[in-house]
Amino acid sequence: MSLADTQAKASRAFFAAADHELIDALTADSDLWVLEVGCRTGATGALALRSGKCAAWVGLEPDPKSASEAMFALTDVIGTDPAKAALPYGRAAFGLLIIGDALADFADPAASLKVLVPLLRPSGKALAGVTRFREREIVRLLKGAGLRVSAVHAVGGKAGFLGFGRQPPQRVEVVAKR
Repeated sequence: MSLADTQAKASRAFFAAADHELIDALTADSDLWVLEVGCRTGATGALALRSGKCAAWVGLEPDPKSASEAMFALTDVIGTDPAKAALPYGRAAFGLLIIGDALADFADPAASLKVLVPLLRPSGKALAGVTRFREREIVRLLKGAGLRVSAVHAVGGKAGFLGFGRQPPQRVEVVAKR
């Protein structure tokens, strides 16, 4: 296998981990700055940047290994709990805040969200897609941080895998505005 073949295979595997549904739903916006809580290795943000969906994609990743990998794919990566350290961005820097399960890895998710929400533009939107919070809990956290929840949708969690055994986690998707 040639070096070019190996690189192409690695690129396909990397972008396969991206949230293609999210990227497809985004309208191309050359002024949009995105902050993603739980960017993992940065595949979703890298795909958005490569597709021209945004001007910048900043990841907030508590896992040091994933954060170090994401640094090669995103505009910037922050590897700290926002409630415990000053972030290098000012108020209203981002048009979109994407909140993933990494929010649960912070010592105080509510305090972390209260630091992140002011970074969202007044016209900005927050999207939360989580499995580690119950519906009521994530909505309470978002509202407590100053967001107005406009839609909540729960996916999965009722029928077990093939109808028996352990149930997959329920994913709660929330849309909120500042």
